[in-house]
Amino acid sequence: MRFRVVDTNVINERGEVTHKRYRIIDTEDPGDPSKHGVYEDKGEAESECNRLNLEHPDNLVEEARFVD
Repeated sequence: MRFRVVDTNVINERGEVTHKRYRIIDTEDPGDPSKHGVYEDKGEAESECNRLNLEHPDNLVEEARFVD
């Protein structure tokens, strides 16, 4: 799939992980990891990621060709 959710650790000034944020990465244009938003809730990020992948179905066809 073209769009994927990745988690990012947020760290404080002591280098301790305080929480996670979720970003949607465009594998065809990975230049700006915040382009499609930064989410506190993983479910919300995954929902938006699914919507983006549905808007770009050409990539699903490409991947399907390589499935046995």
